[in-house]
Amino acid sequence: MNRFERFERFGAKLGVLLCLAGFVLIFLGWNGAASVDSVTAQFPYLISGGLAGLGLIVLGAILISVDIRRDDGRRVEEMLAEVRDALARLAPPVEEEVVDTGTGPRVVTGQTSFHRPDCRLLEGREGLAEMSLEAATARGLLPCRICEPARAARAPGRPARTGRRPRARRGRVGPR
Repeated sequence: MNRFERFERFGAKLGVLLCLAGFVLIFLGWNGAASVDSVTAQFPYLISGGLAGLGLIVLGAILISVDIRRDDGRRVEEMLAEVRDALARLAPPVEEEVVDTGTGPRVVTGQTSFHRPDCRLLEGREGLAEMSLEAATARGLLPCRICEPARAARAPGRPARTGRRPRARRGRVGPR
């Protein structure tokens, strides 16, 4: 056990004690200065009681602040350890890499979803991986809700929806 570890537990208590001692010194300095009529005779009381008391109060406040920060840091480390453990428990097991066979329709993959190569969400983005539709679904990627690559692969003769709603007809009011 380190010799400073014993005093780490008493940081806030020692700080409160020093603050109390500082207030007592300020009171004694004020009491001593109040008992003397001459201003020049009051200076020693103000200096010894006032400045020393103020110094003890500041030192005590610093000790209290350091102790509170130390406790907060300890609590944050414990919470981070709990979050790290929870994430480790919730993380899916590492699966073997899915091999892209290269057959079937090709899709462009993101981190969580896959798209048709002409999807409007991919405009201006470069360097995205391309693979077969089967490999993307085997990896657990979700199809894009805008370009719907899975529907386009099932019905190659029909164009995929663009994701836009049809315009309302003029003159119609209310629900369709």
